[in-house]
Amino acid sequence: MTTEDNKSAGHKISPAFLVLESIIFLLAQFLGLLLAWRLLQIEEIRAAIEAQSISVVQFLISFAIGTIVILLLIKFVKRDTVFRLALQASIFLGALLFFDVWLPTLATVLVALAIALLRQYLPIVLVHNIAIVLALAGIGAYIGTGFSAWQILIIIAILSVYDIIAVFRTKHMVKMFTKLTNKGATFSIIVPSRLKNILSRLSKVKLDGSYSFLGTGDIALPLMLAVAALKMGWQYSLAVVIGALVGLIVMHWLQLKLKYNKPVAALPPIGGGAMLGFLVAHLTNMFL
Repeated sequence: MTTEDNKSAGHKISPAFLVLESIIFLLAQFLGLLLAWRLLQIEEIRAAIEAQSISVVQFLISFAIGTIVILLLIKFVKRDTVFRLALQASIFLGALLFFDVWLPTLATVLVALAIALLRQYLPIVLVHNIAIVLALAGIGAYIGTGFSAWQILIIIAILSVYDIIAVFRTKHMVKMFTKLTNKGATFSIIVPSRLKNILSRLSKVKLDGSYSFLGTGDIALPLMLAVAALKMGWQYSLAVVIGALVGLIVMHWLQLKLKYNKPVAALPPIGGGAMLGFLVAHLTNMFL
């Protein structure tokens, strides 16, 4: 996963917006689950996954180091090209992971490269979102399969607290997102308030309320929980996805009701919904 956990900026909420954002969110979740299901069917890969020994502490340390590195790069590196290349590399890697189990090696590389280049040379919102979704599905599935669901629950709980602090207290997450977006490296999906703007060029995407930005972490972490839960049964994964979607919708409902149009910490409601969905599924399985 990428270390950017960007937030939803203020936006005009409409039925079309909610439907579009929900579709994109669900697409990432189910593509990641499909890949994870395929990975767990391959004995060699399953054995390699089970042999992994990364712990929750190691994951959180890696996350912290990654965040610090990005903040330092933003502060000291002035060339926008560096950040754009980082985004393209992330898209290429994620697409490579996603297609690797479906296609021969050469075809996988060519398809992943084509997706990264398409994002670069056809910079419209639709293409950007497709590239980000495929990358998140690939990266999220591979990371998620290496953990138990209970480990991911701990990670989401800790990062949700961090999310609140980073958005509302220190505000460094908002500053990081704004600077990366201004440099042409938007590590998030982009949801326009008007459906026709899905074909807008990225250069016209502004932080003025006309678009919402849902960060990679807000999508990848629920996916990781759904993937980890897949080893316990599909009903667990579906409960996680449904819970996360409910959390996403509730977040926007609260924004609308409170007329709050500033950046928000999206992981607590989305991750909280995912966690609640998992726990409901677990309790249901225990007592029914």
